Amino acid sequence: MSGSDELALLAIDTLDSEVAIVDSDGLIVYTNAAWQEFALEGGFPADPAMVGSNYLEVCESSRDDDPYAERACEDIEALLDGREEHVQLEYPCPTPEDPLSWFLMWATTFERDGELYVLVEHFDISDRKRIEREIEERNERLSTVSRVLSHDLRNPLAVALGYTELLATDPSPETVAAVRAALHRMDAIIDDAVTLSKQELDDVHVVDLHSVVEDVWTVIETDGATLERGETIAFEADRSILSSIFQNLFRNAIEHGGDGVTIGVGALEDVRGFYVEDDGPGIPADRREDAFEVGYSSGSTRDNTGLGLSIVTNAVDVHDWRIDVLESRSGGARFEITVAD
Repeated sequence: MSGSDELALLAIDTLDSEVAIVDSDGLIVYTNAAWQEFALEGGFPADPAMVGSNYLEVCESSRDDDPYAERACEDIEALLDGREEHVQLEYPCPTPEDPLSWFLMWATTFERDGELYVLVEHFDISDRKRIEREIEERNERLSTVSRVLSHDLRNPLAVALGYTELLATDPSPETVAAVRAALHRMDAIIDDAVTLSKQELDDVHVVDLHSVVEDVWTVIETDGATLERGETIAFEADRSILSSIFQNLFRNAIEHGGDGVTIGVGALEDVRGFYVEDDGPGIPADRREDAFEVGYSSGSTRDNTGLGLSIVTNAVDVHDWRIDVLESRSGGARFEITVAD
């Protein structure tokens, strides 16, 4: 090996990306330090340098279960048989530390002393993917807000305008009440739309479950509902956004559970998180996946905007938490939210 070759390999060894050189038979002839470190962290059972291993066989071992591994095999094969000169592939690579991590495989061919080689490099693109997901989610929320403001506001606006014209000839309490109700409906829609559009963490600190629940319970219309408190828990959250979760879950339970509904809130037993449940009619098992869609529960009451559960799931997502819809012990709805440690 010449001095320039050694210098090139030393330079490659300093890269943060994982690099391997594969010969025309698919055998790995070189890997850099980052590659070997990644192999060790991933629990590779043999020599983490993997020199002498067949790159294609490594891909083949998971080809049947992983479409990305199949694509990687096909790309490397296309390079080795001369059908391609450059290939690239983005693929998910979950780890215990980051279950949402993504990598980019970039590979190209080169010749040395008449022999064909493939340079394979894997870049961690998790941050870029995370930003892309955040942008997609934000755009989806803004699209929802735009749709709500352009569509759902039209009906109460038309009602308000219609009754306003009647006020000149019929200033009765009934007409005034109809105008007021339409305006209240519009106000509720605007409030929910603004809340949905602002789902970004601002002030994160340790909060107490019972403290937040008590604050929310005092400001909503409970309509005779009863609150039962289980064990409390302390965790990090944006208190304002967390409050929107309870506000909307409580309103959902009161709306669907009717007068006298009992709502339970407390810490989960087996995992770190909390639950909100009620003894109302519950959500059918075949509808639970749709429960957080915009408009799922709209039309139940004139004050329901259909955005409540969508606000809940966005508030959960922005915290990187998880929410599951189950059946409570009394047959009602139960929402379990698992928070990050």
